[in-house]
Amino acid sequence: VQLSALAASMTRSSWIAFLIGAGFLFIFFIKGQYLKNIKLTISVILGFVLICIIAFSITAICVPKYKKFVKDKFVSIFTLEEANFYNMKGEKIPNQRLILWKDTLKFCFDEFKNGHLAGVGIGNYAKYFMPFASKELRQTTISGGYDIPHSMPLYFFASTGIIGLIAYLFMFFSVFWLISKNYYNFKMKSVSNDFSLFIGFSSALIAYFINLIFFFDDITTISLFFIYVGVIVAFYKNNQPPKNDSIPYQGSRQIHKILILSFLSILIILSITGTYDYTRRLIAEFHLKKGIKLMQSTNLQLAKTEFEKAASIYPRETYYKLYQILLMAQEIRNIKASGNKEKTKLIYQQILDISEQIENKVWCPDELYLKLAAAASFMGLLSDSIVACEESLKWDKYSIDARFMLSTQYKLHFIFTEETEALELSFVNACIACDLLKYHAYYKPNYFQYAIETGIQLYNLTQNDAVLKKINDLSFILAKSAPIKPQFDKTIEDVCAI
Repeated sequence: VQLSALAASMTRSSWIAFLIGAGFLFIFFIKGQYLKNIKLTISVILGFVLICIIAFSITAICVPKYKKFVKDKFVSIFTLEEANFYNMKGEKIPNQRLILWKDTLKFCFDEFKNGHLAGVGIGNYAKYFMPFASKELRQTTISGGYDIPHSMPLYFFASTGIIGLIAYLFMFFSVFWLISKNYYNFKMKSVSNDFSLFIGFSSALIAYFINLIFFFDDITTISLFFIYVGVIVAFYKNNQPPKNDSIPYQGSRQIHKILILSFLSILIILSITGTYDYTRRLIAEFHLKKGIKLMQSTNLQLAKTEFEKAASIYPRETYYKLYQILLMAQEIRNIKASGNKEKTKLIYQQILDISEQIENKVWCPDELYLKLAAAASFMGLLSDSIVACEESLKWDKYSIDARFMLSTQYKLHFIFTEETEALELSFVNACIACDLLKYHAYYKPNYFQYAIETGIQLYNLTQNDAVLKKINDLSFILAKSAPIKPQFDKTIEDVCAI
């Protein structure tokens, strides 16, 4: 049952960890002279392999399409392509996890270079990693964020810095040392009945650590880990040889004291500097949240002050400036209605200056370009807005908002120039935005309505049957799933009319 569950998990790291753990199990048995007979050893290994095949076969029968999935997953262990994930052209995408690890290492070394030896804090990886997410990584997934790097050593390196990584590796090597010492103590004695228990717990711990290299932990496995370590420590204490009564060298105690005091001094210094840094971060977050509330209540001037405070208190975090750009874009829209063109030009230039400062180190570059597109659109600079939308899509080609905005900009371009090509591009991007909605939990019927209306306008100009077919497909989805509202009913009636 457990093997079938392992097979059905489709987790490559668990498969690798299980096989390595099983390998250590057999090595311990053979070295411990439990399997002296070669025939018996071969029979046990073949029996183990047969049980695994049966477990995987049962899973293949019970789970539909399992054969293809397991084949792709298994092959992906040895290739640089992701299993069961394809881009919009139907092509296999690069292995996302390898790219994520590479970008996480860049992030960790940047933290270390900037003196953040204690990392960014537990739970903050997703927030502070984004500026280091490469274009290659962002284009391998529909998700816009990364909670963990799918590797516990890397997660500890990023979250707790070099100090946490050293502590984590020390724990790993301490456990491995306990296992090796226990194994040595068992060999010094006659074969004990406890040996089979010992190799079982030891193999499980080795498999656990192997799994964490490629995966992440949870509360269940953490609890089991400490229980298993407790058992290994109990074996060690029980099997220790009698202590030598000779007096130890006194100088070693002095060395230990010096090392402990040095380590504690370093920790105190790091705690003080780290506390100062995190305090500034918390104050900046307070001003950011306050600014967002003020912006939602349309109190733009006070919101702008709060965002500026957040950016000045903690300038290293560029996403505070993203909110400044968003607010300034809204200012342009409000001021433009009053006809003050000079002030809108001044604000727009300020937006360009801020974006130039943070373009290469911004949190979510796609968001920066999207906000620049909005500001350019409010200024009436359609060409600049279109370029900014396309730059946003270079970073996140699955962005529904960027596709929709690009569609609206092309439609405005058509209204001013009456170029049919601009309307075609508007319809194409609107259709892509609707197709991408199936990957998201939320549903936006307004997007479908907009795409249908744009398609009707294009069909009336071109009489293209392919456009009509796409309009029918979109209308079917809208009619089936949209709430009953007059605005949607009118759109369906327009489709029926053509």
